[in-house]
Amino acid sequence: MIRDLGKQDLGQVVDLLNVMHGESWLTKYDLNLGRASYILCALIEDPRSFTMGYIKDDTVVGILIGEVVQHLFLDLYTAEDHFFYIHPDHRGGMAAVRLINQFQIYAASRNANKVAIQVTAGINNERTGAFLERLGYSGVGQCMAKGV
Repeated sequence: MIRDLGKQDLGQVVDLLNVMHGESWLTKYDLNLGRASYILCALIEDPRSFTMGYIKDDTVVGILIGEVVQHLFLDLYTAEDHFFYIHPDHRGGMAAVRLINQFQIYAASRNANKVAIQVTAGINNERTGAFLERLGYSGVGQCMAKGV
C-alpha cells in the first residue's frame, strides 16, 4: 500500500535511511541522525512536499520524498526527489513503480515541467537507470564527484 507519510512514520523512515546509508557509497561518512530526523520531519509536515511511503505489514519499506523547485534562471519547474529508496528485500515488485507514478501525479498537480529522479547513491545504478528508462525517463547528464 502507498500512503502519505506522517510524523508517526519518522522512526521507520530513519530506519530505512540507515539501511540505504549502509548500502550506498556514502557509508564512509557518518550519518547525522539528528539532522536527518529534523529535515525529514520538516518535509513530512510541509504540505508543498511530496512524502509518500510504500507500506507492507505496517512497515515502511519504500519511500519517495521530493518537491517542486524552480530552476535558478529559467521559468522551469522540476519535481525532484530528495530520497527515493526501496528496501533490498522489497525490490523487484511494484513499490518503486507506484511511488514514481504518485510522484508524477504530484508533479502535474504542481504544474511542474518535468520530473527528475536522481540515481547517485551507487546502489545498482545501471539496474536503476534501466528501470527508469522503461518508465520513460532518459539520462540528461552525469553526476561527477571527487573527494577533497
